[in-house]
Amino acid sequence: MKKHTFRPKATALLALAALSVSLAAVSAAAAPAQESSQFLKGKVVKWNEAALSLEKRLNAARDHFRASNLGDLYFTGYLFPSRNKIHHHLHGQGGPFQVMVEDGEIKFRGQGNSESIESDDLAGPAALLLLNSLAPPRAGTLSAHLIDPEVSYEFKKVPVYWLGSLEADPSIAFLVKEFERGAEELQESLLFIISQHNTPRSFDFLKTIALSASRSLEIRKNAVFWIGNSRDSRSLDLLKEVFDNTRNEELKEQVVFALTLTDRREAVAELIRIAKSDPALEVRKKAIFWLGQKASQEAVKTLKDMVDKPDEDVEVKESAVFAISQLPKDKAVPLLVAMARENKSLSVRKKAIFWLGQTGEKEALELFEEILLKKN
Repeated sequence: MKKHTFRPKATALLALAALSVSLAAVSAAAAPAQESSQFLKGKVVKWNEAALSLEKRLNAARDHFRASNLGDLYFTGYLFPSRNKIHHHLHGQGGPFQVMVEDGEIKFRGQGNSESIESDDLAGPAALLLLNSLAPPRAGTLSAHLIDPEVSYEFKKVPVYWLGSLEADPSIAFLVKEFERGAEELQESLLFIISQHNTPRSFDFLKTIALSASRSLEIRKNAVFWIGNSRDSRSLDLLKEVFDNTRNEELKEQVVFALTLTDRREAVAELIRIAKSDPALEVRKKAIFWLGQKASQEAVKTLKDMVDKPDEDVEVKESAVFAISQLPKDKAVPLLVAMARENKSLSVRKKAIFWLGQTGEKEALELFEEILLKKN
């Protein structure tokens, strides 16, 4: 990807600064009461005319930037109602961030392992930042990122046009259009951003993408992940719907994983149902594995029943033994010892002994001593 270099002219910068002041003054009366762009510093142009549609605001920003002759790249951004408050951290502290562009992507100074974006259960406004290009063949949105309106961002080189606040549904409508004409990397970012919008339309779109056979598998799996990652009460029903309406085993396995992202008992019950009855062996094994990460009474009982069931598939039994080994040791070790001693399947007994050997627990050593003494 071609790297764009921003070299502003002095006269253009003066024009940009002047317009920023004038637009802020003209639009102040029309801006929603909760709208604020005080967290944006540097080259910021405010266009928060609430009476204008988002499309008109975007077009006005594009036309002004094109006339300014400041280069090919510029940012646009706005607030929207989010399901979760976004917390952006750098080196363990919130902001200020210097916003940069590298190879057509939005970057923040210090981006790497020390940067993180987290969310909590509280709904609140989130800020969307879009990187736009005027240069063909990639004219349009290049990159999208959520930012935290409670920390500061500084734009030193590439200017940002701040478009004010937007309701969730019109924001979703705009982002869906950008999704349809965007590259897959941008689509992945937009799926996350769409999932954060506090409106049922976000789930409707994610479900549509998850069930669309014409989409790439990775995009469909991303949609499933963000459905499961939501704390909304609809998410479990949507995951069931996706699971029951697809034949793709990889997508089913992604649904199984997504079911583990919540602690709701109904999700565990669905995992148990899949582990017991799905016709696809690999899907069942995945459900069994994730049940092993759950220490609930229902999960433990299901795993034990699978191991003890005489006519169960051997691979399923072995998967269940491994899943049991992943339980907390106070639950896993007694079950593994009982299997090693009593299970009628030689394969199960061998697997139980193997996984007991990984625990280093006293009960495991006692069992090995007992087995070895019997052999001698």
